[in-house]
Amino acid sequence: MSTKSGTLHCCCTWEAAGFAGAPRALGYDDQGAPGAELPRGHRPAQPFNLSDAPLLSASELVLAFHDATATSPLCDGQEVVCHGDLGPHNTVFREQSAVGIIDWDSDVRRADGPTTSRTQSGVSLT
Repeated sequence: MSTKSGTLHCCCTWEAAGFAGAPRALGYDDQGAPGAELPRGHRPAQPFNLSDAPLLSASELVLAFHDATATSPLCDGQEVVCHGDLGPHNTVFREQSAVGIIDWDSDVRRADGPTTSRTQSGVSLT
């Protein structure tokens, strides 16, 4: 999918799937560029130096993304849809909580990634 159409398509797809952590699609501007309202919050100044609370919150947000998009047409029979450049640098936080995933113009793709499962202590990858 092209970057221009891909960003807006992904935002609409995730919004329709009930994933509140994606930018909200606003349509196209006069030059044909997609517009989206980003989740309110901040990106961490030192994204690879986070404490446990925001990391756990981010893992829960990623699991919510995978759960919401499991039935997306973009899965095309695969287990998950991948962001393509997911990390703290593309995650929006409010206080210690991850509330959004941004930068959807990266390579969004299907993948047979690790199986996610919920445990009593949080989220684990198996």
